[in-house]
Amino acid sequence: MNQYDPALFKGTAWYYARYRTPYPQAIFDLLASRFELDGTGKLLDLGAGTGEVTVPLSKYFDGVVAVEPDGEMISEGKQRAEKAGITNITWQQMRAEDFTDAPESFRLVTIGAALHWMDKDLVLQKAYQLVAFRGGISVLFSKSIWRGEEEWHKAAIAVIKKYLGEERRAGKSTYSKDERGFEDILTQAGFSRLETHNIPVAVEWTVERLIGNLYSMSFASKELLGNKAEAFEKELRDTLLKLNPDGTFTEKQPVGAILAWK
Repeated sequence: MNQYDPALFKGTAWYYARYRTPYPQAIFDLLASRFELDGTGKLLDLGAGTGEVTVPLSKYFDGVVAVEPDGEMISEGKQRAEKAGITNITWQQMRAEDFTDAPESFRLVTIGAALHWMDKDLVLQKAYQLVAFRGGISVLFSKSIWRGEEEWHKAAIAVIKKYLGEERRAGKSTYSKDERGFEDILTQAGFSRLETHNIPVAVEWTVERLIGNLYSMSFASKELLGNKAEAFEKELRDTLLKLNPDGTFTEKQPVGAILAWK
């Protein structure tokens, strides 16, 4: 299991998180429709990061609790909320595993592209207790460039492997995949009526945006590269520009959502 490593995100990763592809509005429309959100009740967003899920969903609830272990991520999230005029979010700096509240306090729990960092069984068992009767949970995910099939995906990964090794990194350790699907773990935690939705999103990358995105990832963060970052950046830029001199790359990047009910 991969564990959240606070040291990995010290420094600049919170800054580069802005280069990640935002969730499409269609995801939030889906959650609002399927969970019949009407502006009442509370949302719990675990692994909230800079508020990519927290802020857009806040309008569907009376109150929101955003749980995130990194203080710089929270600062960025607070700024995002302030710019959007959102005032109903409470931010708590802690791991999802350590969060507690009264049973059945939340109408919905969301985890956006962070469950793989958590003790999945513990977090989802806790989430089941925290969700109100007939409430639910949504786990969001997207396809990593590491598993990309385009020529430029493979070229970028080849450069990453040259600088960081053949095995996919997860901070200071290597990536360890849980062979169980999220659906299985949700079922084991007690959730039922599972639905999996995939929404295709067309993304256009520039070389600079792609580098920024990679720096926000645990397998290629700038902190992980250390003093090799400048050489890595130059080689990746040169490699990509050889494939396409205008420096733009497009892909269909499906965003998935697993929905389940209590």
